[in-house]
Amino acid sequence: MTFNFNNKDPKKGMVGLVFTPILPTGGNGHIFEKDDDAPHAEYGFGGGFDYWKKYLRAYDIHIGMDLKYQQYHFHFGPDQKNGEHQFLHLSIPASIQYPIPNYEYIFLKLGFSISSTNLFRENIGFAGNNKYITTFKTSWLIYPEINLGIDILEEKYPKFYLRAGIDYTFIPISNMGEFKSSIANNGNIDVASGNFNPNKFQLKLSFYPIWKKKISFIKEGHDCPNPF
Repeated sequence: MTFNFNNKDPKKGMVGLVFTPILPTGGNGHIFEKDDDAPHAEYGFGGGFDYWKKYLRAYDIHIGMDLKYQQYHFHFGPDQKNGEHQFLHLSIPASIQYPIPNYEYIFLKLGFSISSTNLFRENIGFAGNNKYITTFKTSWLIYPEINLGIDILEEKYPKFYLRAGIDYTFIPISNMGEFKSSIANNGNIDVASGNFNPNKFQLKLSFYPIWKKKISFIKEGHDCPNPF
């Protein structure tokens, strides 16, 4: 018995790899000077898997799983040394994409994600000579995100499909993120805390390898000697 596993036609469904450079949003990083400020966004990146299925030219659907990292910093002291906030989380995104008329490979995207709180408990480091501890978490262990964007490229190559798109991903519930920074300062401990949403802009690059593999559940036999 053989089973044909195809990953060659998006109309029948394809599995691919996703790489995601991320530009987070945040505050100005002066959390020890301004009570209403938030950590300053630096960069982020992610990666995971995506299932893609095309329904004629009407729409596409995508369901995936990603691991994402976002980094922020705060400023401290007269020399404005930086300390880091780190945010690592899992995300399960699903989206539907509609082609723009007369532009075959440009799609408007509307998506929804279920994401986790921070997988890092805390970060310990030094801002200059001052030791600090930072934490970042979300109010809910699992929370929703909304994805709005556009896919701008779909190309087929001999061994894979390539798709590229950009989106803005945001948490529709205000002040979901909670940060806290504690830093040693001349024998004292200064503490700053607050709330903000770790929203982000994303550039998604997806590669869907093309292959057809036969899986056999019955191995070829061999002649056995007759015991009689």
